[in-house]
Amino acid sequence: MCIKFYNTKIIQSSITEIYEYDELIAYNFTNPITVEKSERITFENATPEMKRERIARMKTRYLNERWEISRLIDVNFDNQTSFLTLTFKENIQDITSCNYEFMKFIKRLNYKIYKTKKATLKYLAVWELQKRGAIHYHILLFSISKIPYTELSKLWKFGSVNIKKVDLPRHS
Repeated sequence: MCIKFYNTKIIQSSITEIYEYDELIAYNFTNPITVEKSERITFENATPEMKRERIARMKTRYLNERWEISRLIDVNFDNQTSFLTLTFKENIQDITSCNYEFMKFIKRLNYKIYKTKKATLKYLAVWELQKRGAIHYHILLFSISKIPYTELSKLWKFGSVNIKKVDLPRHS
């Protein structure tokens, strides 16, 4: 019996990934579940079995996300990678307004470096809560030359800026 495989190849930098599927991957797939949405059961109201299933799904999801982040860093890391932290002076805890200001900063930084409104900047960012509850951002910037602290401070007017070059690991 012959099995047909469909694959996806990702070839970048030092990594080649090939994902093989024994069935065709469906695009524009509509879930046949009825239009009526079932009411979501909160974790607190879930049965012990439902809680175990959710925890197992969350663990799998987080492992997959960690793998994806590691892959993105590996294929983009170079000798011009920097680690940037942006904080808010005010104790801002509204993620929607913080993300709005962060995206405006990214657009200004992209324009400062590349002189275009086209999204060219390569970065990976996460937000985090400080102990006081304020949101701040950690960003890996890839393939950009050194940006002076004073220029970054002009682009981010909400609080402190901290940038450091990330050195390539030394192999013995």
